Amino acid sequence: MILEINDVKVSYNNHVAIENVNFKVEQGEYIALVGENGSGKSTLIKAIMGLEKLDLRKYKT
Repeated sequence: MILEINDVKVSYNNHVAIENVNFKVEQGEYIALVGENGSGKSTLIKAIMGLEKLDLRKYKT
């Protein structure tokens, strides 16, 4: 496995940009992010790269 994303959420102030994102990329697979403008494609890529802060509130105990 090259990449696994589990229940990713990114929020800005009180606006949820993306939530409940889950997928896995295996070696040799290709993926495409497809969606309308403003659907969170760039935000997801930035979160994967560490350029956006993930909403980790639900993971805190």
